[in-house]
Amino acid sequence: MKGAEASARFWDGAPCGRGDSFADRSATRFKREPWLPALLSEVAKHNDIVEVGCGQGTDALWICKSMRPGGHYRALDHSEQSLASARAACAEVATAPVTPDFSRADALALPMPDNSVACVYSCGVIHHIDDTEGAAAEIHRILRPGGHCYVMIYRTSSPKLLVAHVLRGVQSVADTLTRRKHSLLQAAEFFGIDKIDGTTMVRECFGVPVLKSYTKEGARRLFSQFEIISVNPRGFLWLVEARKPHSIAPRGTPS
Repeated sequence: MKGAEASARFWDGAPCGRGDSFADRSATRFKREPWLPALLSEVAKHNDIVEVGCGQGTDALWICKSMRPGGHYRALDHSEQSLASARAACAEVATAPVTPDFSRADALALPMPDNSVACVYSCGVIHHIDDTEGAAAEIHRILRPGGHCYVMIYRTSSPKLLVAHVLRGVQSVADTLTRRKHSLLQAAEFFGIDKIDGTTMVRECFGVPVLKSYTKEGARRLFSQFEIISVNPRGFLWLVEARKPHSIAPRGTPS
């Protein structure tokens, strides 16, 4: 199975976010990530936003509640189950000034023309893609000159990722010994351990097909074609805030 198809199947079976409603999922999310509302408020200042990897739409709906009337929010994901949940949650914020447009798309082939989008937002998504560099290039492609992006990717040095990489190594050994794929995830599912904290640790560590993480320098290299504003730690993530340059100096021209 190809990487994108395997990832879509994984997230169909385990949509990211704990709770049966937008209210439950956002309460859990903001308790776990108390820095996030301030960032979403900053993103909401833009009037033309594309979200790459919206999951069940928690961030999208929160941002749309804070946007100015007349704005445009396109929320993309590869998981049909996650999108179905996101669309159902729209009823909970029916009075929001902007209604997000949820649709299925591949992060490596975003359905927008070149240089057409004012802002791209993506939280914890492109590190689950085989061709992470290609996903960053697609974000760069669709941003208009001077456009902003806010992209979060995993920090290698964070406790969660250090544990995750160790556990995935242990599972690889267990799979070899048992001749079964995802043997430890199957054991966690059997005992119900995977339900304790949604996809945050057990299912994501053991089951997600692609799990990458980056040093600060690695994050800067990933976004080297952008004008990087800042790369700062936020929980288990790097928050990369960057702009697409208005123009590129000709080769040999002093910058």
